[in-house]
Amino acid sequence: MSEQHTPGPCKWDDDGFTSLSAIGSEVITYAPYENSWLSFGPHREANARLIASAPDLLAALKAMVASYHGLRDMLTNGVVLDKLNAAEAAIAKAEGKQP
Repeated sequence: MSEQHTPGPCKWDDDGFTSLSAIGSEVITYAPYENSWLSFGPHREANARLIASAPDLLAALKAMVASYHGLRDMLTNGVVLDKLNAAEAAIAKAEGKQP
C-alpha cells in the first residue's frame, strides 16, 4: 500500500509566507529567503504526488461534470445530484472561484 497524503481539508494562505496547510499542520510553504518551496512532515512524498497529479485530476473531473451537464434536469437521484454539485464546487475551488 502506498503512503497516504495529509488528510484535508486544506487551506491556502498568502500572508507573506505562502503555505498550504491541513488540519493544523503545514503541508508546503514558500521560503522567500531560499526562493523555493519546502515540504515537511511524514506525508511529503504522497503530498508531492497528489499535488503533481492535480492538473490531471482537475481535467478528468471537468470532463466528467461536462458529460453530466446535459442530463442534470433528468437526474432524479439526490445522491447523484449532490455528488455533481460537490464536483462543481471542487472545480470552482481549484480555479479560485467559489460557487
